[in-house]
Amino acid sequence: MEKNLKSPKNYFWSLLKTVLLIGFILSALEFYLVWQGRFPTPQGPKEMTYQWEYQHQNYTFDETLYLSIDQYYAHQEKGILTGQEESSIDKYLNFPKKDQTISQVATNLEVLGRAKNLTQDQMAEMTLTFVQAIPYDVTRAQTDLTHPRYPYETLYEDLGICSDKSLLYDALIRQEGFGTAVFLFPQDEHMAVGVECSAQYSSYNSGYCFAETTTSGNKIGLIPELKDNSQASALEALPAYNTNQSVASGQELSNPQIIAKTNGITYGGIVATIELSNQITALKQSLNQENTQINTDEANLKNLGTALDGYKSIGDIATYNANVPAYNSLLAKVQSEISAYNNQVDQYNRLIVEYN
Repeated sequence: MEKNLKSPKNYFWSLLKTVLLIGFILSALEFYLVWQGRFPTPQGPKEMTYQWEYQHQNYTFDETLYLSIDQYYAHQEKGILTGQEESSIDKYLNFPKKDQTISQVATNLEVLGRAKNLTQDQMAEMTLTFVQAIPYDVTRAQTDLTHPRYPYETLYEDLGICSDKSLLYDALIRQEGFGTAVFLFPQDEHMAVGVECSAQYSSYNSGYCFAETTTSGNKIGLIPELKDNSQASALEALPAYNTNQSVASGQELSNPQIIAKTNGITYGGIVATIELSNQITALKQSLNQENTQINTDEANLKNLGTALDGYKSIGDIATYNANVPAYNSLLAKVQSEISAYNNQVDQYNRLIVEYN
């Protein structure tokens, strides 16, 4: 009796089906293990390029991240539980031993810093500008501020809200050796990082200097105001004088819960930052005061001009001529005030460039 032999074509399709079935089984097993909390093997590579600026120098590095690992973190427990804030933060900042991503990113930053001869303080600042440059997720900020993403997810999505970016920055500078804390603002639905610094200059007398991650242009040690979407405002350059212009303010932060404290390297750049901030604050106050005075004088000038037009229209030339010197004097005063204001704007803007 002859034995039936498969044709090469049938053999090929049979082998392909077997390979696909094995692949499906392995993928399903991988998904199950992720769902069960087992750290996965890297699958589904995603090539990332990060670009940002620090001290007017451009920085960039590439990193390969993986869909399987992102999905692992997506299935982990999320949220900062009231009364369990410490343990809630800890779960975000303690990674499986097989996940060396934060260590690798910190190494990438260190290599870039060494190439630019950055000090330890500058490394903390440069790392902050890296995190600040990750786009702020305005849409999610309007829908979900209570379930932070894990640092890996923030890197993978290249997008985050205040808590996502704060946890990423905390993880990175811990890796760099700095002492850190988390500043939690439940009332304001905001989170920031504390970087260990001299108690004399620390934020909220905590021994840690405030570090805002949501917006570029915020230095370590300075507490910004918030916009409506829990994103921090930043100091920006001002235009030359125009009517009704002022330096706007936002929502001030309330006192925070200070949790997840660690000790390590102390940040020392706060002294220079405070000196620069004091100059900017003084100029800001002066500009707002001068703006109010100019607006008042402009209103008086407008009223006086209207009166002069009235005298002229009825032919009262004597009264018109009698008031012209007062108008010209006030006009010269307004022009001088605007010139002085614009000179201070130039000084303010130079400080902003130095600040950023």
